[in-house]
Amino acid sequence: MKKLRRCLLFLLVAGAGVFVGLTAAARTETAPQAQSFDQKLFSGMLKWRSIGPFRAGRTVAVTGVRGQADVYYIGSVEGGVWKTNDAGRTWNPIFDSQPIASIGAIAVAPSNANVIYVGTGDSYTDVPTASSDSIVALDMKTGAIKWVSQGTANDNFVVGCRTAGVGNCPSPMGPDYDFGSSTILHKLPNGKQVLLAGQKSGMFYALDPDHGGETLWKLQIGPGSALGGIEWGFAADQETVYVPIADPIGRGDKGASLTALNVETGKVIWKTPSPDPVCAWGKTGCIAAQSAAISVIPGVVFSGSMDGHMRAYSTKDGSIVWDFDTAATKYDAVNGVTATGGSIDQGGPTIANGMLYTNSGYGRLVGHRGNALIAFSVDGK
Repeated sequence: MKKLRRCLLFLLVAGAGVFVGLTAAARTETAPQAQSFDQKLFSGMLKWRSIGPFRAGRTVAVTGVRGQADVYYIGSVEGGVWKTNDAGRTWNPIFDSQPIASIGAIAVAPSNANVIYVGTGDSYTDVPTASSDSIVALDMKTGAIKWVSQGTANDNFVVGCRTAGVGNCPSPMGPDYDFGSSTILHKLPNGKQVLLAGQKSGMFYALDPDHGGETLWKLQIGPGSALGGIEWGFAADQETVYVPIADPIGRGDKGASLTALNVETGKVIWKTPSPDPVCAWGKTGCIAAQSAAISVIPGVVFSGSMDGHMRAYSTKDGSIVWDFDTAATKYDAVNGVTATGGSIDQGGPTIANGMLYTNSGYGRLVGHRGNALIAFSVDGK
């Protein structure tokens, strides 16, 4: 026992000596010097300004106001709705008095710039609210609610919760059925306005914006899920609305698809299931979900897929008339780097002046990452 105590005492003393020695040595070291630079290099070049309100979470909803170049609105996943009157230099909250902060979509009525339509998400608490998972019409000047149309009640959901009632997890837990895609205010041939809205539940709605958001018709297009249903955006022409479905697990009528509906009646014109996924990077993260926003031009709907394919569908019958695998090859990018494609998600294709532009690469939660922005033209020039 005495030998053991001596050994322990020796180790403690030796350890203390090493510690003191190291400390003393550290004190003698010269502190690193900050890098210097010539301040004249930046004189008059930099200007500081705010680029948005300070808020929690990511921002997925942004809109401007036609004819008012300095007025914008943003909605953030955990930060409500904010308005700027000076092109983003200052921002003011207009949704703080409401019991829901989760915003997934935002749009301004082109025919009435005094009304803004907001799509909300789940409550992020265990307290049900009447405006979660809803389309909300707001007075643009005051933020006052004009009407609320709720898609799914009691959607109490917190990211990361797997077991109801454990920790701060709600009980019961909701299904996470946000309205994540912007609404479309559509004018029918008879002059009547219809507000179109899609939900992650897979339900699509036509609402009457002039009569308290009354449901004109609704249709279950896909099974829906936390990462499924109608995610980022649909598109419409004069008589038809085209709706992509993101459900990644099911196949055929129970999985990812693109559906065309008559705007006035909700009647299905055609429905095209997503092709079986074939991914250039292999099987990991290879799914057929059509979660990205879509775009329509006369005769053709463009829809990207999580398998990296950008496809063109005939507006007449839903047949696939063009299919390009954006991840099949590497690209020598115009900015001098090597770009690779991946899953296509969130933002949809942009079409302007005979060109189609699409991002390729999305590895958050599901899918495959990449770093490509690809431009297409009819003649390849």
